[in-house]
Amino acid sequence: MIPDWSPIKGIDGYLAEEPRLTSYMPRFAVGQILAFRLRCNPTVKRQGNRCALRTETERMTWLERKAEKGGFVVCRADIKALDPITTCTAKAQTVTLNSVQYDGLLRVVDPDRFRETLEGGIGSAKGFGFGMLSLARS
Repeated sequence: MIPDWSPIKGIDGYLAEEPRLTSYMPRFAVGQILAFRLRCNPTVKRQGNRCALRTETERMTWLERKAEKGGFVVCRADIKALDPITTCTAKAQTVTLNSVQYDGLLRVVDPDRFRETLEGGIGSAKGFGFGMLSLARS
C-alpha cells in the first residue's frame, strides 16, 4: 500500500522534503517467536454499542481471540492500562478511548494471516492511532 501524501503536500512548510519510500516485505515462518508491542482499545460490541473491556481477564481473552484470527498465538503478555484518550470524531462527537498496551512474545502459526494482521492492524480505533502491532526479534 502506497501512502497518499496529497492532503499535506498543499500545506506550505509542512513537509521538509519529499517523503522517501522503501519497500519492505517481512517473511514469517510457522513457529517463529517474536517480541511484540500492541497499543489498542480492546472492546466488544454489545447490543450494537462498542463497550470497553476493563478487567485484565477480559483484555487477555480479547487478545487471544484476535491472535487466533490473526495467525498467531500469545506466548506471554504483560498488560498495562494507559491513560484514556478523549478525542472528537468526524461528526464532532466526543469519544473516550481506553488505551491498553500489551508487551510480550508471540508465535506465528499462519504466516499469511499473520502478515495480513500486521498490515491491517488489530482491533478498533485504528483511525485514532490504535492497533499497530510492533515486532522485534526475541
